[in-house]
Amino acid sequence: HEISKASSLTELENELKKNPSKIQLRIQLANEYFKLKRHKDVVTTISPYANEISESELLILAESYEKTDDPMNQIRTLELLVEKNPMRFK
Repeated sequence: HEISKASSLTELENELKKNPSKIQLRIQLANEYFKLKRHKDVVTTISPYANEISESELLILAESYEKTDDPMNQIRTLELLVEKNPMRFK
């Protein structure tokens, strides 16, 4: 069940269709979308799981909201980031 075996974007997308609840797979796919500047795909892939992803993925999500002209969700995501680690931002 090694996620890294799904190397191409199409393989990742197909694997996610088979296993939609695998957060790590969603994160890997969102990172690939981000590299390709497919910001809407980043948002649809990981935004429903914002409470379950790491700080680095939250930053990717916030930037993707910015690139898709959605400042309200960008702010909400950044607020979630601060909530997860309040001492980091003091």
